[in-house]
Amino acid sequence: MSLSKKEYWEKAHNRALEYIGRGGSDGYKELLALSNSQPAEALGYGFDAKLRIHRTLKSDRIVSDFTVSYTTYSFYWCDLLIASTPKGICFLGFISSDMDVESILKKNFPRCKLVNCLQPIHLQLIAGLEQEGAFFLDVHLIGTSFQLAVWDKLLTLASKQYITYKELAESLHFGKAYQAIGSAVGMNPISLLIPCHQVLSSAKKLTGYRWGVDLKLTLLIGQSEI
Repeated sequence: MSLSKKEYWEKAHNRALEYIGRGGSDGYKELLALSNSQPAEALGYGFDAKLRIHRTLKSDRIVSDFTVSYTTYSFYWCDLLIASTPKGICFLGFISSDMDVESILKKNFPRCKLVNCLQPIHLQLIAGLEQEGAFFLDVHLIGTSFQLAVWDKLLTLASKQYITYKELAESLHFGKAYQAIGSAVGMNPISLLIPCHQVLSSAKKLTGYRWGVDLKLTLLIGQSEI
């Protein structure tokens, strides 16, 4: 009997926790050895969003003009924090019950007005994540020119395509700015849909994920195949 999308991702998360509990070496080959025999995309269980992207170059004057509406949602193996401006989804992240969601949002949008209010586009995103197959979504990326360049590059990665911080810096002609690249990747405002979880260290180890190694490993296991 085939698994539902929810069951599929819960299984991937359980495998990630099992792997971490064993004290694995975080090696890339061992990661793939734990992967599902059929990747999420082959089953229609991926998070394949066709994004219409609105970009805003960050400045104090411009960013302070936006109102950010947010909500939380219990999703499969985790809780999500979803936020939007009138232009589209501007934030998607993983949270736990002990986190202060407004503090999280203020790191990305320090001068925006924050309003706890469910919006139609939040429901559109939730429906898209839960459905099988692709969905369309407006997103609003607010960042520096450097951050926007890094996030745009991440959007070109195919599922199961991994890149190191060094390779990412070189592809953008940023020389040895690995730390700056890592910071921009860590500030990715739209997890799942902008695949920052596919960035690995040069040793192909699962380091540097804003939401925790267990969630990064869950996503990699779920979308991998051997």
